[in-house]
Amino acid sequence: MQRIVLAYSGGLTSSIAIPWLADTYRAEVVAVTPRALKPGIRIVPVAREWAMTREQQFEYARERNVQLPPGVDIDAPLLDDGNGQARTPAECPDEPADVELAFEQGAPTAINGVTMPILDLLDSLGTIAAAHGIGRTKSRDLRDAPAAGPLHTAHRELRAAVTAPPLDRLCADMSVEYIELIESGLWFTRAREAVDAFFASVNERVAGIIRLKLFKGDCRIVEKRSGLAEDANAASAAPRRKLLKVAAVKGR
Repeated sequence: MQRIVLAYSGGLTSSIAIPWLADTYRAEVVAVTPRALKPGIRIVPVAREWAMTREQQFEYARERNVQLPPGVDIDAPLLDDGNGQARTPAECPDEPADVELAFEQGAPTAINGVTMPILDLLDSLGTIAAAHGIGRTKSRDLRDAPAAGPLHTAHRELRAAVTAPPLDRLCADMSVEYIELIESGLWFTRAREAVDAFFASVNERVAGIIRLKLFKGDCRIVEKRSGLAEDANAASAAPRRKLLKVAAVKGR
């Protein structure tokens, strides 16, 4: 009998993947954490092969008496208002919250002028964002992620401010490529390493401060500050000035 090693995350999908793999491939399934996987092994993209909806996954688990992780209620209805920390708009304060995030080399380093470790920063940002309805989910097996939205928005806007437009557009394309690599099970590849190196290079310039306004589920940028923004604009304009100069010389 062949053996399949499953990268187990602890959620609904990986929980029901164990009996599904055993039934489909007539194999012994061994669940491990993703970091235990090694290059060179065959990758089976389970979620792509079975093509089950979320409701079908719950039904599959119910039929086979799959023991799901704590917090995943197989009989709970899908909720439209999320199931985590974030408040509904009606529960949010009537006054917005201003949040200032500082970045160095692409990583957040301070919130509202207070420097702190990344995990503490995420916890602080998550508390503020949740109170203002940011990051609600509509899945019964996912937790709200209040800090993720504001942090992604702030990083994206700061990156756009300090990089030339062509490079910023390339970043958007490479983000999609990165997702596709992960979904295809290509983490242990030179392609993924190359994309990581690309973003590490870009993030060297992502430094500055972004001020956000959070209000009843909405997150907006109200201010961007970075000493590198002018350099990016100058670098973007330089080739154009050179082309105009050459065109002027040829036109004489």
